[in-house]
Amino acid sequence: MEKQRLIRSLVYIDIPTQSKVLFPVTQLLKESQKYSPLIYLDGSRHDLKSIQEECEENSYDYVLDTDNSIKRESLTSRSHEREPSQNTESKIAVKPRSFLIEFLSYSRFLKSTFRFFLRLLKENEIQLLLVTRDGIGHNYNILVKAAKRMNISVVIIPFTVANAVEPALKIYLDYNHRIKSGIARMVASIYSNWVYKFRGSKLLRLRAPHILASELFGFGTKQPWLDYSGNADFIAVESEFMKDYYLSENIPNAKLKFTGSLYEDKLTVNIKNGENEKRALFDKYGWDISKKLILCAFPPIYEGREKLLDQNYFYFKTLGELIDFWIDSLVSCSNAQVIINPHPRSKLKFMKHIEEKGVVIITDELVKLMPLCDIFVASMSATIRMAVACGKPVLNYDMNKYGYTDFIDIAGVITVEEKDQFEQELKKLTDQEEYYKQVEAAQIEKSNYFGTLDGKAKERTLKVLDDLFRN
Repeated sequence: MEKQRLIRSLVYIDIPTQSKVLFPVTQLLKESQKYSPLIYLDGSRHDLKSIQEECEENSYDYVLDTDNSIKRESLTSRSHEREPSQNTESKIAVKPRSFLIEFLSYSRFLKSTFRFFLRLLKENEIQLLLVTRDGIGHNYNILVKAAKRMNISVVIIPFTVANAVEPALKIYLDYNHRIKSGIARMVASIYSNWVYKFRGSKLLRLRAPHILASELFGFGTKQPWLDYSGNADFIAVESEFMKDYYLSENIPNAKLKFTGSLYEDKLTVNIKNGENEKRALFDKYGWDISKKLILCAFPPIYEGREKLLDQNYFYFKTLGELIDFWIDSLVSCSNAQVIINPHPRSKLKFMKHIEEKGVVIITDELVKLMPLCDIFVASMSATIRMAVACGKPVLNYDMNKYGYTDFIDIAGVITVEEKDQFEQELKKLTDQEEYYKQVEAAQIEKSNYFGTLDGKAKERTLKVLDDLFRN
């Protein structure tokens, strides 16, 4: 009998944190013995060396590409990293000649990138493409279009929660995205779906010549401000919450396939052992077991982040101020012990000194630590979904005043913007047991809405992938 040919699959990673959701899927594909996954590491924007090392440790087939030539332009301007000058009108005037030059240049970029992806997919005989998004930004729309041109199935495995506010925050200081010039107004009137009103200004998702080129050559999407509005076959949906979230953003129901998340299968096991693991942790550090355990998913700390801080909305002028305020607030809670779980992009050299203040840095995956904690503290993090699924009260500190609306109606997620509110809520959760129990009960009530902890996410995920290839 002829051996069944394995389904060649491309797993596309260009941000380190994407590995948290895509590596488990890669492992699932390998274990199924039906698929042959190839991980493509696009290292043009981020350092993926640690991800490369993980690939080697797990014996994953991978390609690391750090070429910055044909396909490496970001589709969003990075000029939001600086404050615009007071004299902006001269900067935003777009002359017809410069518009034409930029339009032609970007058109060439789109076409050459498209050809590159066609070549990549063809040479590796790809039949299945796994990505974390399919919308505008970082060339995903181009990659997915190339895949669909070749009749390749495309599946989104989401790694975050994001709506139009997130890209708007990144570009709203860049006047090239404002609708100020006559040409920009013309493009906005023709392609109104590329326009979004944010903080009193109308923004274009891309620069006007880029929008025109994208639309004329078929690289636009129905909702350019959303990560999931492209041409993928379906989105793997982890919970009822996420399904309702996508539907509220007008993502078609037919594009949504419920699978659960593979991390939930790990959570299911870890929750069963949670009490024993928590006691072992307290014994290891000599902590009082009667105290609550705060798990803090610390915001990203890395060189150059100060340049990204919008001082109109941000309280801290330096990373040192940010770190000290968070840690001092946490350790002031006399009825709690504190674990700091750094963001995957953080540089630990900036944080080593905080252990002298009485906190412990643990770099284990959140899926291992979450079942142990009593309170989860974060800053507008997508990992809040995991905490709610586990029934853990959440203190969500929106220190940037982003105003994300993802969790505003969840009673067990307390969102604050002011420094004194953050300190007060920490004290209430750790000192007032009745208040803590009230928040915990509200969270437990929503836990099933945010997660399906039945240990069957692998089974569901594999089934929906297999269904794509059934005759």
